[in-house]
Amino acid sequence: MATTPGLIHGRFERGFGWIPEPGGLMERSCTALAVDGKVWLIDPERMPDVEREIEALGTPAGIVMTIGWHDRDVDWYSARYGIPVYAAAHLRTVLVRSRVQRVVGTVPGTPFQLLDVSARGVSRFWTESALWWPEEGVLVTGDAIGSASYFVPRSQRAGQRLGVHPFRRPSPPDQLRGVSPRRVFPGHGVSVDEDAAGALTQALDSAPKDTVKGIITSVREVVSRLRGKG
Repeated sequence: MATTPGLIHGRFERGFGWIPEPGGLMERSCTALAVDGKVWLIDPERMPDVEREIEALGTPAGIVMTIGWHDRDVDWYSARYGIPVYAAAHLRTVLVRSRVQRVVGTVPGTPFQLLDVSARGVSRFWTESALWWPEEGVLVTGDAIGSASYFVPRSQRAGQRLGVHPFRRPSPPDQLRGVSPRRVFPGHGVSVDEDAAGALTQALDSAPKDTVKGIITSVREVVSRLRGKG
């Protein structure tokens, strides 16, 4: 469990995001969404007092994994609340001990759609989903789209708030071009709730143009953060 103070972000009447270690290298973020008094956790990780925030939204009902290696604290939350774990049927590997219910399309009992945003070509091993809540305009991404510093390095582009994962830039999640979110909760970094659709479009449009440069810049950002912790 994280011992440093965590960060709640993107709070609105139907949910919020949280980052257990805001100064951490990966800037991992998690999301809670409430529907009819039931709360769904997406890629959750433990953080002091976050369970109180979750329970204030309603009764925990299920967990959704957007990508197979976002095991995080899925098993712990599933055991704590006695709730099922869901993952898209197209994910190749899911790294949890809990029983996982595979989903095609919509998560049972919810308005959440699981969109296939897997990579293509030589990167097709990278299977991933994004959670889309059309009525609320909420998009939850795993690794494909993020706002963490290595997704959008400070030196890369002023004003850009979302970016494609450095290693997804050769095969960006263009499946999201038909989505127009009002809020984006990424799996890494804080949420975006002002002109989220524009921020998403900018991220997708810029990815093919800065593949090599973007990867190099992102690696430099990570190295810089590591040196800062040394």
